[in-house]
Amino acid sequence: MTRKSIVARQKKREKIVAKFKNKREQLKSIFQNMNNSYDDRMAAYQKFQNLPRNASPSRLVRRCSITGDRTQFIENLVLAG
Repeated sequence: MTRKSIVARQKKREKIVAKFKNKREQLKSIFQNMNNSYDDRMAAYQKFQNLPRNASPSRLVRRCSITGDRTQFIENLVLAG
């Protein structure tokens, strides 16, 4: 069993990722588009860097919904209970 604080931290990250998803996509599209001016791209990149670290989807960890374990996660397992 995983500690409750770790599961709570993961849920907090999921909320932050969902909150900043659209903003991250917009800023990434601006600074990756070579048709925009250099100054606009760098301004968007600076704003992107100022987003919270936990807003990145790569910070999320897949966890078991029952035990909270991340190492023995089986995606399609459904337990009747």
